[in-house]
Formats: sequence, C-alpha cells, structure tokens
Amino acid sequence: MSGVLGAYADRRTWEGAAYLLLGLPLGVLGFVLLVTGFSLGLGLLVTLLGIPVLVVTILLARTLASFERRLASTLLEAPMPLGGGRIPAEPDRGLWRRLRAMFGGATTWWEVGFLLLRFPLGLLDFLVLVSIATLALCGFVQPILVAVGVDDQIGGWTIDTFGESLVLV
Repeated sequence: MSGVLGAYADRRTWEGAAYLLLGLPLGVLGFVLLVTGFSLGLGLLVTLLGIPVLVVTILLARTLASFERRLASTLLEAPMPLGGGRIPAEPDRGLWRRLRAMFGGATTWWEVGFLLLRFPLGLLDFLVLVSIATLALCGFVQPILVAVGVDDQIGGWTIDTFGESLVLV
C-alpha cells in the first residue's frame, strides 16, 4: 500500500513506534538501577559491602545494555554488535583481573552512559510519539464528529463542515 496512508500499513512503522514506547519504561529502569546501585555501592565502600553492590550494578547495566542492543537490532533492524565487548570468562584469568577488565573497559562506561541518557531521551521519544499519535487520531475522528453534529474549534478556526474536517485530516 502506498500513498498518504502507506506508512500506517508498514510493519516498520509499528516496530519503530514500539521501540519508542519501550524507551520510557526501559529508561526509567536503567536510570533507577544505576543511580540506586552506584549510590548504595559508593556509600557502602567504607564497609567493603559496596564492592559486591558495584559489581552487581555493573553486571546488571551490561545485561540491560545488551537487551537494548538486541531490541534495537530486532525492532529497528539496526546493524549493531550484539556482543557488546564481552569480558572473556577465562577461568585461569582470575576474578580480580576479570573485574579490572570489566571496570576498566571503555565499553562498560559507554553502556552506563547510554543507560543514563536513555531515561531523558526515552521520555522525550514517548512524549513526541504519544502527541503525534493523539493528533493523528483527532484528525481521523474529526470528520465523524462533524457528521454527528459536533463542532470543533482550533484557534480561531471553527470546523463545522465536512469539507473543513477533511482539510484537518
């Protein structure tokens, strides 16, 4: 289907909309996870209980970032590395070296930065998507409202004829 309404029939339109809608809950989840984990972990470092909290926070952040990559790859068909710079799980490498590689790796901090930015950008995406969808729905419903006898006003323009409602669409 092509033309003016072709985008509504396209599968990619709805997959993109789903990705934008998921931006808000995933952004909130990542932001709360990171802020809580880092605050608690850094606050507890003096008792050494902060070390496992920070390790778990980083592991959860990497897992969530990996999920975000898979989601973008699936819904947006965006080419991206799904591995995400994994830390090799070599048993002879030792726990301390693996932790240093994880905390010292640039990929880890890029993922943390992405998850922190996902909240404000996810909020913006969500608001824009919902606003556009609401305006589109209002435009499509307007001819029905005029046919029923409901007049609408946008600014100084009163929409009271079927022709005017079609201009709005």
